[in-house]
Amino acid sequence: MLLCCSDETLARRGVEEEIEIAEEVGRSLGDENFIIPLSVRVHKKRFGTAGLQYIKFHAGWAAGLADLLDDLERKGVQKAGGSSVSSTWQDYRRRLALGVEIRNERLTSNWLPIKQWPESLYDLALNGASITTRRDEIVGRCHFPVVAHDSGLYSFSTAEEIEAELGQTFGLRTAERIQTKAFMRSGYSGRSLSRRDASNIVVTLIRAGWERRCRQAELLEYDFTHLPGFQVSPQAVPLGKQVTWRKDPSSRRAALNGKVGGRIWMYGATAIPKLWPVPMVKLKPRIVFASGSTDNGVEVIPDASRQHKLRRQVCTPWRNKRWHGCMMAYLTLLQDENGDIPLSVGPGADILLGGKPLTFIVPATTPNTDVMDENADTDDPTTLGSAWDYLDSDDEGEPSSD
Repeated sequence: MLLCCSDETLARRGVEEEIEIAEEVGRSLGDENFIIPLSVRVHKKRFGTAGLQYIKFHAGWAAGLADLLDDLERKGVQKAGGSSVSSTWQDYRRRLALGVEIRNERLTSNWLPIKQWPESLYDLALNGASITTRRDEIVGRCHFPVVAHDSGLYSFSTAEEIEAELGQTFGLRTAERIQTKAFMRSGYSGRSLSRRDASNIVVTLIRAGWERRCRQAELLEYDFTHLPGFQVSPQAVPLGKQVTWRKDPSSRRAALNGKVGGRIWMYGATAIPKLWPVPMVKLKPRIVFASGSTDNGVEVIPDASRQHKLRRQVCTPWRNKRWHGCMMAYLTLLQDENGDIPLSVGPGADILLGGKPLTFIVPATTPNTDVMDENADTDDPTTLGSAWDYLDSDDEGEPSSD
C-alpha cells in the first residue's frame, strides 16, 4: 500500500480505517513493510506508521520517485507484465510536441571573454625575518591583487609599485618577471610551480580584479557560501529604475532592484574565472533580499534559509528573457566608454573583459510559440510585484487561505 502522507490527506474521512485494514493485511502476509508511506509534505506522523521508512517526495518529486522505485525493487515487488504505452496517449503527446527545425539559432552564454592580459606578472620575494607576517600584511592591505603561494608572492605589480602604493618599505623585491601566457601555459620552473598551480594563481588574481571593479562601481558585497556576490543596491541604482542596456535597433531595459511584498530585491552576480575551454569569467546570477533601506544602506535579511525561500517564491516566475535582461543591464554598470570591462590589477596593468557575453550558434531549434515584446517580461506584473503582495502580511511567505 502506498500511503500519501500530509496533514490534509491523513485527516480525511476513511483514511484511518484504510490504514488499519492495510496493517491487518500486512500482518497476515508477514510483511512488516506492507505500508510504504510517501511524505508529500512535511507533516505530523501518525501512531502506527511513525516507525516506517518514509519516501521523501517533499524534497523533490523526481528524487522521491527514484527512491520509491529503488525501494520496490529491493523488496522484490512484482512488476506487471506486458504493459505498453497507450496509443491514445502517444497521439496526444505528438499533437502537443514541438517539432525540431533545422536552422541556426544564436544562444547567449553567461561567459565574458578575456580579451587582453597584462604582458607580464611578477614573482616577488621578501628578505629578512617575520616573512609570513609581512606577506599577510601586503596581501591584506594592497589595493591591487597579490596572491601568496608557498613562500612566494605573485602579482601584476612590481615590488616597487606595491611598496609605493602602501607607502611603506617591506623588504620586498622583484625576483623574476614572467610572461603571463607562458606562466598559464607551462607553469613556472623558478619555484617548481605546476601548470595547475599557476592557473589557480591567475584565477585568483582575476577574481580579485573583478571584486575591485565591483567595489569601484559601489555595488553591495554579499558573502555567499564560497564566493561573494555584488548586488545592485538602491544606493548604486535608484529603486525600480530601469537601466537601458541596448539602444539600437530597439531599446532594451531592465530593472536591477525593486520592491515586492514589502521587501527589496537586488540583482547581482558572482564571478567565476575560468581558463578552459577559453579564458573567460563566468557569471552566476544572484538575488538578495533586504527588509528595508536607509540613507546608510540596506538591511539585508540575515537568515540564509529565509533568503532561499524568498528566491523561490519571487524569482520562480521569471523567464529567460528577464534573467538575460538583468545580466545585460548589470554589465552596463561595469563597462567603460568602449563597452569593455577593464579589471585594474596593477599600475597601468588591466585584464580586459569583453562587455558582452559570448554567443554560440546551434544548428537546430524549435518553433517559438510564445513571442513576446522586447520588454514584455520587464513590464509583466506577475514577475515583478503585485502577484506577491501577500508577502507583506505573512512573514512566512505562504499564500493566505482566503
